[in-house]
Amino acid sequence: MKKLLSTAAITSIALLYACNPQEKASSTKAIASPVVNAPVEQTSALVTVKVRAINKNGQNIAQEQDQKFAPYAYSESSGFVYPKKGPNAEGFVELTLKPGTYVFDCYNGSSSGLSPQRFEVKPHQENLVTLKYGEE
Repeated sequence: MKKLLSTAAITSIALLYACNPQEKASSTKAIASPVVNAPVEQTSALVTVKVRAINKNGQNIAQEQDQKFAPYAYSESSGFVYPKKGPNAEGFVELTLKPGTYVFDCYNGSSSGLSPQRFEVKPHQENLVTLKYGEE
């Protein structure tokens, strides 16, 4: 009986160790089968988009002390995309997006009066979005 209990205990410990969720899984290489050669879907490269907001005088509002600039991008395929950082020294906020059509706008209340803009994000070129006050 003791032998059976100790064997069951060792088996349980071995099973729990094998199912450790914190253990990193090892990767295995896939071997292409000559019979099934399905096309592999390639993901689009991510693109950096610079967003800025200007006031009626053409100045970046991110550099003004009393204004906050918090843009976001929205697309039906990606949903809402928010920046990881605030504006840089030049007043741009950078978003990393997949190529496609997005609507750029600001969070409610942070930069009221800015008009949203629809913009086509394209790879291999500079993508600069300018949100302006009072234009629709």
